[in-house]
Amino acid sequence: MKLLPDQSVASNLRADRNTIYIQRRHHTGFSTGVNKADEYSWFFLLALSGTKNESITLLANMSQADIPTLTRNNSLLFYSTDQINWRRLAVPVLTDSAGLKQYATFILPVTGTCYISNTIFYDYSYLDDYFASFVARHTAYCQKTTIGTSLQNRPLRLLTLSNNANPLDRILLTTGCHPAEPDVIASQAIIDWLVSPPGLKLLTRYQVDVLPLSNPDGFANRSCLTSNGINLYWNFMKDDQKKCPEAFYLWRYILNHPPLLYLDFHSYVHQYHRHPMPYLKDTIAYRGAFTKHIVKQMDRYLIKQSRGFYRFGKLAMWPDSLSRHITQQFNTISYTKYHFNLYEGIPASQTRAVNIFIGLTKLLLRQSINHQHILLAPHGHAILDHSDRWPFTWFYYLPQLLSKSYMFGKSYWRYYRHRNQSHLFR
Repeated sequence: MKLLPDQSVASNLRADRNTIYIQRRHHTGFSTGVNKADEYSWFFLLALSGTKNESITLLANMSQADIPTLTRNNSLLFYSTDQINWRRLAVPVLTDSAGLKQYATFILPVTGTCYISNTIFYDYSYLDDYFASFVARHTAYCQKTTIGTSLQNRPLRLLTLSNNANPLDRILLTTGCHPAEPDVIASQAIIDWLVSPPGLKLLTRYQVDVLPLSNPDGFANRSCLTSNGINLYWNFMKDDQKKCPEAFYLWRYILNHPPLLYLDFHSYVHQYHRHPMPYLKDTIAYRGAFTKHIVKQMDRYLIKQSRGFYRFGKLAMWPDSLSRHITQQFNTISYTKYHFNLYEGIPASQTRAVNIFIGLTKLLLRQSINHQHILLAPHGHAILDHSDRWPFTWFYYLPQLLSKSYMFGKSYWRYYRHRNQSHLFR
Protein backbone atom coordinates (compact mmCIF):
# COMPACT_ATOMS: atom_id res chain seq x y z
CA MET A 1 0.00 0.00 0.00
CA LYS A 2 1.37 3.40 -1.04
CA LEU A 3 0.03 6.83 -0.14
CA LEU A 4 -0.43 9.45 -2.87
CA PRO A 5 -0.14 12.81 -1.04
CA ASP A 6 -0.29 14.94 -4.21
CA GLN A 7 -3.77 13.62 -4.99
CA SER A 8 -5.05 13.77 -1.42
CA VAL A 9 -6.83 16.57 0.42
CA ALA A 10 -5.19 16.63 3.85
CA SER A 11 -2.88 18.75 5.96
CA ASN A 12 -0.95 15.73 7.21
CA LEU A 13 -0.83 12.19 5.87
CA ARG A 14 1.31 9.26 7.01
CA ALA A 15 1.24 5.48 7.20
CA ASP A 16 2.52 3.03 9.80
CA ARG A 17 2.37 -0.32 8.02
CA ASN A 18 -1.30 -0.67 7.13
CA THR A 19 -2.51 2.03 9.49
CA ILE A 20 -3.12 5.43 7.90
CA TYR A 21 -3.24 8.70 9.83
CA ILE A 22 -4.84 11.64 8.06
CA GLN A 23 -5.57 15.19 9.22
CA ARG A 24 -8.15 17.38 7.54
CA ARG A 25 -6.94 20.44 5.69
CA HIS A 26 -7.87 23.75 7.31
CA HIS A 27 -8.96 26.22 4.65
CA THR A 28 -8.37 29.93 5.10
CA GLY A 29 -11.42 32.17 5.21
CA PHE A 30 -11.75 35.62 3.69
CA SER A 31 -10.81 38.51 5.97
CA THR A 32 -14.29 40.06 6.17
CA GLY A 33 -17.76 38.66 6.65
CA VAL A 34 -18.89 35.32 8.07
CA ASN A 35 -17.13 32.51 6.18
CA LYS A 36 -16.91 29.70 8.79
CA ALA A 37 -13.69 28.38 7.24
CA ASP A 38 -12.92 25.92 10.03
CA GLU A 39 -16.50 24.65 10.24
CA TYR A 40 -16.45 23.94 6.50
CA SER A 41 -13.04 22.18 6.62
CA TRP A 42 -14.46 18.94 8.01
CA PHE A 43 -13.71 16.69 5.02
CA PHE A 44 -10.70 14.72 3.77
CA LEU A 45 -9.76 12.86 0.59
CA LEU A 46 -7.23 10.05 0.82
CA ALA A 47 -5.51 8.82 -2.37
CA LEU A 48 -3.56 5.57 -2.22
CA SER A 49 -2.38 2.72 -4.39
CA GLY A 50 -2.75 -0.80 -3.13
CA THR A 51 -3.87 -4.36 -3.73
CA LYS A 52 -7.41 -5.61 -3.50
CA ASN A 53 -8.33 -7.23 -0.15
CA GLU A 54 -5.59 -5.47 1.80
CA SER A 55 -6.76 -4.66 5.32
CA ILE A 56 -6.39 -0.98 6.18
CA THR A 57 -7.06 0.91 9.39
CA LEU A 58 -7.85 4.61 9.04
CA LEU A 59 -7.55 7.21 11.80
CA ALA A 60 -8.79 10.63 10.70
CA ASN A 61 -8.07 13.69 12.87
CA MET A 62 -7.04 11.54 15.82
CA SER A 63 -4.42 9.29 17.37
CA GLN A 64 -4.50 5.78 18.81
CA ALA A 65 -5.04 7.30 22.27
CA ASP A 66 -8.37 8.76 21.12
CA ILE A 67 -9.95 5.41 20.22
CA PRO A 68 -11.50 4.75 23.67
CA THR A 69 -13.19 8.19 23.54
CA LEU A 70 -15.13 7.41 20.35
CA THR A 71 -18.68 6.81 21.52
CA ARG A 72 -20.68 6.92 18.30
CA ASN A 73 -21.09 4.91 15.14
CA ASN A 74 -22.90 7.23 12.80
CA SER A 75 -20.54 8.20 9.98
CA LEU A 76 -19.76 6.97 6.45
CA LEU A 77 -16.80 6.34 4.17
CA PHE A 78 -16.87 6.22 0.36
CA TYR A 79 -14.40 5.01 -2.27
CA SER A 80 -13.82 5.66 -5.96
CA THR A 81 -11.28 4.83 -8.63
CA ASP A 82 -11.99 7.87 -10.82
CA GLN A 83 -13.66 10.48 -8.54
CA ILE A 84 -16.76 10.11 -10.67
CA ASN A 85 -18.35 6.86 -9.57
CA TRP A 86 -18.47 6.59 -5.79
CA ARG A 87 -19.57 3.70 -3.61
CA ARG A 88 -20.03 3.33 0.10
CA LEU A 89 -17.57 1.29 2.15
CA ALA A 90 -19.92 -0.91 4.15
CA VAL A 91 -18.00 -0.77 7.42
CA PRO A 92 -18.76 0.81 10.81
CA VAL A 93 -17.07 4.18 11.37
CA LEU A 94 -16.55 5.18 15.00
CA THR A 95 -16.66 8.93 15.68
CA ASP A 96 -16.61 11.49 18.43
CA SER A 97 -19.62 13.66 19.22
CA ALA A 98 -18.70 16.21 16.52
CA GLY A 99 -18.19 13.56 13.85
CA LEU A 100 -14.69 14.85 13.02
CA LYS A 101 -12.58 12.13 14.62
CA GLN A 102 -13.20 8.97 12.59
CA TYR A 103 -11.86 5.45 12.99
CA ALA A 104 -12.50 2.52 10.67
CA THR A 105 -10.96 -0.71 9.45
CA PHE A 106 -11.80 -1.82 5.92
CA ILE A 107 -10.72 -4.11 3.12
CA LEU A 108 -9.36 -2.29 0.07
CA PRO A 109 -11.99 -2.97 -2.61
CA VAL A 110 -9.79 -2.56 -5.70
CA THR A 111 -6.24 -2.94 -6.98
CA GLY A 112 -4.48 0.22 -8.11
CA THR A 113 -5.31 3.84 -7.33
CA CYS A 114 -8.21 4.28 -4.94
CA TYR A 115 -9.74 7.37 -3.35
CA ILE A 116 -11.21 7.18 0.16
CA SER A 117 -13.27 10.04 1.60
CA ASN A 118 -15.80 10.90 4.26
CA THR A 119 -17.85 12.59 1.53
CA ILE A 120 -18.37 12.31 -2.23
CA PHE A 121 -16.04 14.49 -4.30
CA TYR A 122 -16.96 14.87 -7.95
CA ASP A 123 -14.27 15.85 -10.42
CA TYR A 124 -14.85 19.39 -11.76
CA SER A 125 -14.03 18.56 -15.40
CA TYR A 126 -16.42 15.62 -15.33
CA LEU A 127 -19.27 17.78 -14.02
CA ASP A 128 -18.60 20.57 -16.52
CA ASP A 129 -18.62 18.04 -19.37
CA TYR A 130 -21.71 16.33 -17.96
CA PHE A 131 -23.85 19.47 -18.13
CA ALA A 132 -22.41 20.49 -21.53
CA SER A 133 -23.33 17.05 -22.85
CA PHE A 134 -26.84 17.38 -21.44
CA VAL A 135 -27.34 20.67 -23.28
CA ALA A 136 -26.03 19.15 -26.52
CA ARG A 137 -28.56 16.30 -26.25
CA HIS A 138 -31.52 18.59 -25.52
CA THR A 139 -30.95 21.72 -27.58
CA ALA A 140 -34.68 21.99 -28.32
CA TYR A 141 -35.40 22.68 -24.64
CA CYS A 142 -32.12 23.69 -23.04
CA GLN A 143 -29.67 26.51 -23.68
CA LYS A 144 -26.36 27.20 -21.96
CA THR A 145 -25.27 30.73 -21.05
CA THR A 146 -22.03 31.86 -19.42
CA ILE A 147 -23.17 34.60 -17.05
CA GLY A 148 -19.65 35.39 -15.82
CA THR A 149 -16.44 33.83 -14.57
CA SER A 150 -15.08 32.87 -11.16
CA LEU A 151 -12.07 34.48 -9.50
CA GLN A 152 -9.85 31.90 -11.22
CA ASN A 153 -11.62 32.46 -14.56
CA ARG A 154 -13.74 29.33 -14.62
CA PRO A 155 -17.07 29.88 -16.37
CA LEU A 156 -20.33 30.23 -14.46
CA ARG A 157 -22.57 28.24 -16.78
CA LEU A 158 -26.31 28.71 -16.44
CA LEU A 159 -28.71 26.21 -18.03
CA THR A 160 -32.05 27.64 -19.17
CA LEU A 161 -34.83 25.14 -19.82
CA SER A 162 -38.06 26.12 -21.56
CA ASN A 163 -40.72 24.63 -23.83
CA ASN A 164 -42.29 27.93 -24.80
CA ALA A 165 -40.90 30.72 -26.97
CA ASN A 166 -42.35 33.24 -24.52
CA PRO A 167 -42.38 31.67 -21.03
CA LEU A 168 -44.30 33.74 -18.54
CA ASP A 169 -42.33 33.17 -15.33
CA ARG A 170 -39.00 31.98 -14.00
CA ILE A 171 -37.82 29.47 -11.40
CA LEU A 172 -34.18 29.50 -10.25
CA LEU A 173 -32.29 26.43 -9.00
CA THR A 174 -28.72 26.48 -7.65
CA THR A 175 -26.40 23.77 -6.32
CA GLY A 176 -22.68 23.44 -5.71
CA CYS A 177 -22.30 26.29 -3.22
CA HIS A 178 -20.24 24.00 -0.93
CA PRO A 179 -18.62 21.44 -3.27
CA ALA A 180 -17.80 18.95 -0.49
CA GLU A 181 -21.56 18.55 -0.09
CA PRO A 182 -22.55 16.53 -3.19
CA ASP A 183 -25.84 18.36 -3.72
CA VAL A 184 -25.07 18.77 -7.43
CA ILE A 185 -26.89 15.45 -7.79
CA ALA A 186 -30.11 17.44 -7.32
CA SER A 187 -29.44 19.51 -10.43
CA GLN A 188 -28.66 16.36 -12.40
CA ALA A 189 -31.90 14.67 -11.37
CA ILE A 190 -34.14 17.71 -11.81
CA ILE A 191 -32.94 18.62 -15.31
CA ASP A 192 -33.41 14.98 -16.33
CA TRP A 193 -37.00 15.17 -15.10
CA LEU A 194 -37.58 18.50 -16.83
CA VAL A 195 -36.98 16.96 -20.28
CA SER A 196 -39.41 14.11 -19.56
CA PRO A 197 -43.06 14.51 -20.70
CA PRO A 198 -44.32 15.79 -17.31
CA GLY A 199 -41.39 18.18 -17.06
CA LEU A 200 -41.88 19.52 -20.57
CA LYS A 201 -45.49 20.30 -19.64
CA LEU A 202 -44.21 22.42 -16.75
CA LEU A 203 -41.76 24.16 -19.10
CA THR A 204 -44.62 25.44 -21.23
CA ARG A 205 -45.59 27.61 -18.26
CA TYR A 206 -42.35 28.27 -16.39
CA GLN A 207 -38.79 28.79 -17.52
CA VAL A 208 -36.28 27.09 -15.22
CA ASP A 209 -32.78 28.55 -14.78
CA VAL A 210 -30.25 26.12 -13.30
CA LEU A 211 -26.78 27.05 -12.00
CA PRO A 212 -25.42 23.61 -11.06
CA LEU A 213 -21.86 24.68 -10.19
CA SER A 214 -22.23 27.98 -8.37
CA ASN A 215 -18.70 27.66 -6.92
CA PRO A 216 -16.55 26.18 -9.74
CA ASP A 217 -13.24 27.11 -8.08
CA GLY A 218 -14.33 25.21 -4.98
CA PHE A 219 -14.87 22.07 -7.06
CA ALA A 220 -11.50 22.44 -8.76
CA ASN A 221 -9.64 23.26 -5.52
CA ARG A 222 -11.47 20.76 -3.28
CA SER A 223 -12.86 23.41 -0.96
CA CYS A 224 -16.24 24.57 0.34
CA LEU A 225 -15.04 28.16 -0.12
CA THR A 226 -14.19 30.21 -3.18
CA SER A 227 -10.54 30.49 -4.21
CA ASN A 228 -10.03 33.47 -1.86
CA GLY A 229 -11.92 31.95 1.08
CA ILE A 230 -15.46 33.33 0.72
CA ASN A 231 -18.36 31.17 1.83
CA LEU A 232 -21.00 31.93 -0.78
CA TYR A 233 -23.95 31.03 1.41
CA TRP A 234 -23.00 33.00 4.50
CA ASN A 235 -21.17 35.85 2.76
CA PHE A 236 -22.84 36.48 -0.61
CA MET A 237 -20.89 39.57 -1.65
CA LYS A 238 -23.21 40.49 -4.49
CA ASP A 239 -21.77 43.96 -5.15
CA ASP A 240 -18.05 43.12 -5.24
CA GLN A 241 -17.02 41.95 -8.70
CA LYS A 242 -13.32 41.94 -7.85
CA LYS A 243 -13.43 39.89 -4.65
CA CYS A 244 -16.48 37.71 -5.27
CA PRO A 245 -17.34 37.51 -8.97
CA GLU A 246 -19.34 34.32 -8.38
CA ALA A 247 -21.89 36.26 -6.32
CA PHE A 248 -21.64 39.42 -8.41
CA TYR A 249 -22.51 37.77 -11.74
CA LEU A 250 -25.29 35.63 -10.33
CA TRP A 251 -26.87 38.67 -8.67
CA ARG A 252 -26.61 40.69 -11.89
CA TYR A 253 -28.44 37.91 -13.72
CA ILE A 254 -31.15 37.83 -11.05
CA LEU A 255 -31.60 41.60 -11.25
CA ASN A 256 -32.45 41.23 -14.93
CA HIS A 257 -34.41 37.98 -14.54
CA PRO A 258 -36.01 37.82 -11.07
CA PRO A 259 -37.59 34.42 -10.31
CA LEU A 260 -40.83 33.93 -8.44
CA LEU A 261 -39.39 30.75 -6.84
CA TYR A 262 -35.77 30.04 -5.85
CA LEU A 263 -34.51 26.62 -4.71
CA ASP A 264 -31.04 25.79 -3.38
CA PHE A 265 -29.91 22.33 -2.24
CA HIS A 266 -27.23 21.22 0.23
CA SER A 267 -26.28 17.94 1.91
CA TYR A 268 -25.58 16.67 5.41
CA VAL A 269 -22.40 14.63 5.25
CA HIS A 270 -20.91 14.22 8.72
CA GLN A 271 -24.07 15.35 10.57
CA TYR A 272 -25.70 11.97 10.25
CA HIS A 273 -28.04 12.35 13.20
CA ARG A 274 -30.12 14.80 11.14
CA HIS A 275 -32.93 13.74 8.90
CA PRO A 276 -33.14 15.35 5.42
CA MET A 277 -35.07 18.56 5.90
CA PRO A 278 -35.72 22.13 4.74
CA TYR A 279 -34.64 25.37 6.36
CA LEU A 280 -37.74 27.57 6.45
CA LYS A 281 -38.01 31.34 6.62
CA ASP A 282 -40.37 33.17 8.92
CA THR A 283 -43.55 33.75 6.95
CA ILE A 284 -43.43 37.45 7.78
CA ALA A 285 -40.28 37.74 5.62
CA TYR A 286 -42.67 37.92 2.66
CA ARG A 287 -44.89 40.84 1.69
CA GLY A 288 -48.61 40.41 1.13
CA ALA A 289 -51.21 37.99 2.51
CA PHE A 290 -51.41 36.05 -0.76
CA THR A 291 -47.67 35.31 -0.85
CA LYS A 292 -47.72 34.32 2.82
CA HIS A 293 -50.60 31.95 2.08
CA ILE A 294 -48.66 30.25 -0.74
CA VAL A 295 -45.52 30.02 1.41
CA LYS A 296 -47.44 28.32 4.21
CA GLN A 297 -48.72 25.72 1.74
CA MET A 298 -45.20 25.10 0.47
CA ASP A 299 -43.82 24.90 4.01
CA ARG A 300 -46.39 22.24 4.91
CA TYR A 301 -45.51 20.24 1.79
CA LEU A 302 -41.77 20.30 2.54
CA ILE A 303 -42.30 19.35 6.18
CA LYS A 304 -44.47 16.42 5.12
CA GLN A 305 -41.84 15.29 2.60
CA SER A 306 -39.27 15.39 5.40
CA ARG A 307 -41.34 13.33 7.85
CA GLY A 308 -41.98 16.34 10.05
CA PHE A 309 -38.39 17.55 10.33
CA TYR A 310 -37.29 21.08 9.50
CA ARG A 311 -35.26 24.01 10.78
CA PHE A 312 -36.65 27.46 11.11
CA GLY A 313 -35.74 31.12 11.10
CA LYS A 314 -32.34 32.80 11.18
CA LEU A 315 -30.26 30.30 9.18
CA ALA A 316 -32.63 30.58 6.21
CA MET A 317 -32.67 34.38 6.44
CA TRP A 318 -29.01 35.09 7.16
CA PRO A 319 -28.33 38.84 6.66
CA ASP A 320 -25.62 38.35 3.99
CA SER A 321 -27.20 35.40 2.17
CA LEU A 322 -28.68 35.35 -1.32
CA SER A 323 -31.86 33.99 0.24
CA ARG A 324 -32.37 37.21 2.20
CA HIS A 325 -31.36 39.54 -0.63
CA ILE A 326 -33.64 37.95 -3.22
CA THR A 327 -36.70 37.96 -0.94
CA GLN A 328 -36.13 41.48 0.33
CA GLN A 329 -35.68 42.97 -3.13
CA PHE A 330 -38.19 40.96 -5.17
CA ASN A 331 -40.35 39.05 -2.65
CA THR A 332 -39.18 35.85 -4.34
CA ILE A 333 -40.28 32.68 -2.53
CA SER A 334 -36.99 31.04 -1.62
CA TYR A 335 -36.06 27.70 -0.09
CA THR A 336 -32.34 27.57 0.44
CA LYS A 337 -30.34 24.96 2.30
CA TYR A 338 -32.72 22.05 1.77
CA HIS A 339 -30.39 19.33 3.06
CA PHE A 340 -30.16 15.74 1.90
CA ASN A 341 -28.38 13.15 4.01
CA LEU A 342 -25.92 10.77 2.36
CA TYR A 343 -27.26 7.96 4.56
CA GLU A 344 -30.14 7.71 2.11
CA GLY A 345 -27.77 7.17 -0.81
CA ILE A 346 -27.56 9.03 -4.12
CA PRO A 347 -30.62 7.55 -5.89
CA ALA A 348 -32.90 8.21 -2.91
CA SER A 349 -31.55 11.76 -2.52
CA GLN A 350 -32.15 12.45 -6.21
CA THR A 351 -35.68 11.12 -5.95
CA ARG A 352 -36.23 13.38 -2.95
CA ALA A 353 -34.97 16.41 -4.93
CA VAL A 354 -37.28 15.68 -7.86
CA ASN A 355 -40.28 15.14 -5.57
CA ILE A 356 -39.63 18.45 -3.83
CA PHE A 357 -39.36 20.26 -7.16
CA ILE A 358 -42.52 18.62 -8.51
CA GLY A 359 -44.51 19.32 -5.35
CA LEU A 360 -43.61 23.00 -5.16
CA THR A 361 -44.18 23.66 -8.86
CA LYS A 362 -47.52 21.83 -8.72
CA LEU A 363 -48.67 24.31 -6.09
CA LEU A 364 -47.76 27.10 -8.50
CA LEU A 365 -49.48 25.44 -11.46
CA ARG A 366 -52.61 24.49 -9.54
CA GLN A 367 -53.29 28.11 -8.63
CA SER A 368 -51.93 29.62 -11.87
CA ILE A 369 -49.44 31.70 -9.90
CA ASN A 370 -47.26 34.11 -11.82
CA HIS A 371 -44.86 36.96 -11.15
CA GLN A 372 -47.72 39.45 -10.93
CA HIS A 373 -48.99 37.68 -7.80
CA ILE A 374 -45.63 37.31 -6.03
CA LEU A 375 -43.02 39.86 -7.10
CA LEU A 376 -42.81 43.46 -6.00
CA ALA A 377 -43.08 46.36 -8.44
CA PRO A 378 -41.92 46.90 -11.12
CA HIS A 379 -41.75 43.14 -11.71
CA GLY A 380 -45.15 42.32 -10.20
CA HIS A 381 -48.06 43.72 -8.23
CA ALA A 382 -47.40 42.38 -4.72
CA ILE A 383 -47.82 45.13 -2.13
CA LEU A 384 -47.73 45.59 1.61
CA ASP A 385 -51.12 44.93 3.19
CA HIS A 386 -52.68 44.32 6.59
CA SER A 387 -50.73 41.05 7.02
CA ASP A 388 -47.50 43.08 7.19
CA ARG A 389 -48.66 45.33 10.04
CA TRP A 390 -49.08 44.92 13.78
CA PRO A 391 -51.16 43.38 15.35
CA PHE A 392 -51.85 41.04 12.41
CA THR A 393 -48.19 39.92 12.34
CA TRP A 394 -48.81 38.13 15.64
CA PHE A 395 -51.04 35.68 13.78
CA TYR A 396 -47.81 34.55 12.10
CA TYR A 397 -45.45 34.92 15.06
CA LEU A 398 -47.40 32.79 17.52
CA PRO A 399 -47.77 29.60 15.38
CA GLN A 400 -44.09 29.86 14.45
CA LEU A 401 -43.04 30.13 18.07
CA LEU A 402 -45.05 27.01 18.92
CA SER A 403 -43.65 25.19 15.88
CA LYS A 404 -40.09 26.07 16.85
CA SER A 405 -40.57 24.78 20.38
CA TYR A 406 -42.07 21.53 19.13
CA MET A 407 -39.35 21.05 16.51
CA PHE A 408 -36.45 21.62 18.90
CA GLY A 409 -37.91 19.11 21.31
CA LYS A 410 -38.49 16.54 18.58
CA SER A 411 -35.02 17.00 17.08
CA TYR A 412 -33.18 16.62 20.38
CA TRP A 413 -35.26 13.57 21.30
CA ARG A 414 -34.36 11.95 17.99
CA TYR A 415 -30.69 12.92 18.33
CA TYR A 416 -30.27 11.29 21.74
CA ARG A 417 -32.23 8.24 20.68
CA HIS A 418 -30.12 7.58 17.56
CA ARG A 419 -26.74 9.08 18.36
CA ASN A 420 -24.99 5.69 18.65
CA GLN A 421 -26.63 4.04 15.67
CA SER A 422 -25.33 3.86 12.12
CA HIS A 423 -28.56 3.07 10.27
CA LEU A 424 -30.70 6.06 11.13
CA PHE A 425 -33.02 6.00 8.16
CA ARG A 426 -33.55 2.28 7.50
